[in-house]
Amino acid sequence: MRIVVVDDDALACEMIVGALQRQGHAVEVMKSALGLVNRVAGRDADGRPRPDLVILDHHLPGLSGLQSLQLLAKDPVASQVPVILHSGTYLGTSEEARAWHPRCAIVEKAASFQPLMDRIRSMASSSSAEARGA
Repeated sequence: MRIVVVDDDALACEMIVGALQRQGHAVEVMKSALGLVNRVAGRDADGRPRPDLVILDHHLPGLSGLQSLQLLAKDPVASQVPVILHSGTYLGTSEEARAWHPRCAIVEKAASFQPLMDRIRSMASSSSAEARGA
């Protein structure tokens, strides 16, 4: 999977990126959410392919994760990319988050990355099933 991680915490990024790369994912890091909608919609100046998943921190400089999530949801292309809102702050349940973005899940930051990795696997298998038309 192509995954964009948006987090301004260097240590958190290093740990998340390392875990994802060990599982064979291609990972790109953004330190803020500025330009995220264009990046996710595939409209950035670099012409990179759209990511398959975004992992979005909530506490970011400029736009918060929640504000970014709402902007992604308003874009017809970007709203198709699943987002994991990954935060140490309780933001509600994944079911509640779908009111902000149709393909959103919330995973609280924890000492272990297992809940995040489990959610990524779940979202990846859902996306694969959708691509096959199941």
